[in-house]
Amino acid sequence: MQIPTPFRSLSLVLAIAFAGVLAGCAPTPDAPAASTPAETGRAAELEPTPIPTPEACAALDFAPGSAIAGTSLADCLMAAMSAAGTGAQRVDTDVDGLGATSASFRWQPAFGMLVQRAGVEMVIDDQRGWLYDGARWVAADPNSDDEALATAAMIGQSLRPFADPRNLGQSLAMVETWTVLAEDEVPAADAARTTAWHLEPAAPIPLEDVVLTDVALWIGADGLPAYYTATEGYEGQTATTSNTFLQWGGPVDIPTPSEE
Repeated sequence: MQIPTPFRSLSLVLAIAFAGVLAGCAPTPDAPAASTPAETGRAAELEPTPIPTPEACAALDFAPGSAIAGTSLADCLMAAMSAAGTGAQRVDTDVDGLGATSASFRWQPAFGMLVQRAGVEMVIDDQRGWLYDGARWVAADPNSDDEALATAAMIGQSLRPFADPRNLGQSLAMVETWTVLAEDEVPAADAARTTAWHLEPAAPIPLEDVVLTDVALWIGADGLPAYYTATEGYEGQTATTSNTFLQWGGPVDIPTPSEE
């Protein structure tokens, strides 16, 4: 499995920091129109985009009671997402003041995603981020003396762990085995599929400075995730987060700020 950048978990530290940043940022109602993945989720089942099942997934035993190695499951998921080429998800958390994050992403010609939360829009790739300030795209620069550029960098640092779907691959590989419970209905009504294989890890998932408990994954035999949830603990605080995957394959609208 290849994850091009060392990613952090969905950390309470970053979540709380992001809430503080938002307090000083006004919403941008005039931001450019972007895709609305929530409207394309379950509807995508009516005209699904054909996505071949990767070899890494075909070798796995998705059957009740089966145990699947975490690294193998992660390889399957990463290969499936790359094969899909594009996707969209919504991330919900119970941290006060945060609400939902929406993200559309693509793998070609290079990985990039459009992240939207509470009136804030940001385009992020593996190296940089651009924040829309209501009139233009501002390139993030954590070392800049320009407050707008430094703020863009701070927001990008907070958004990336929430929105990048490749973080899920990292977390799956951190557990030795996952147990297949059953083929169940996906908990979110707007997920890209109605039923999927329900898996749970053999143990809590340690991710840097936090531990994930109450972890559950709904994933298709083709390796494409439908829903993921976990509770994160850090210094006596907890936050429960869910990722609802709304779309796999098909068009997504991601601006290219570097060319605008």
